Amino acid sequence: MPIDTSSRGVLLAVEGVDGSGKTVQVAKLVAALRAEPIARGREVITLREPGGTPLGESLRRTLLEDAVAVDDALVAALLFTASRRQLFVERVRPALRRGAIVVLDRSYLSTLVYQGVVGGVDLDFLADLQVRALDGVAIDAILLLDVDATTAASRRDARAGSVDAIEARGAAYLEAVVEGFRKLAAQEACVRLVDAHGSVGDVHDRCLDACRELVL
Repeated sequence: MPIDTSSRGVLLAVEGVDGSGKTVQVAKLVAALRAEPIARGREVITLREPGGTPLGESLRRTLLEDAVAVDDALVAALLFTASRRQLFVERVRPALRRGAIVVLDRSYLSTLVYQGVVGGVDLDFLADLQVRALDGVAIDAILLLDVDATTAASRRDARAGSVDAIEARGAAYLEAVVEGFRKLAAQEACVRLVDAHGSVGDVHDRCLDACRELVL
């Protein structure tokens, strides 16, 4: 997906199917990037999608937490993209202009997979929409935590707390999402596949290796 690369700072995203360990790896990656000498004193911030702004957090509740489900894939795609647009305009672009390292918990790739590959919304339409939503900002690297559906399901089941509306769709849906991420990983130049099997520490080391050249 061609995007202007004139932005300053470094923009990273961590992606993966629910149960890939994404949230844990985002936290560990941010902590490592904040430690000297990796970030060289630069500001490091983390933001989540959907969310990260008042509008985005409101849309997050609608999409993932409210009792009234958003079942139509196109409606969901437009709401996720609205949250993303607000995040990039309000938070991401200003941070990059300050020279910050920004780490996103999810990205446009999720919309292409969940609502496009799996949900059936036209991928060309969604890809064009994401270019516009990103406000001309280029993502330097998307670290895709690659894990099989069985492992992802077992990790998800072991977590404390309730699952969100997307996580609750079952094993067949999870498998389709895994395959969707793998399909698009081969097409998106900024995606770096990271083996997410093994211990949390091992996966963290792989994530750090995958992005080290971008921030040193």
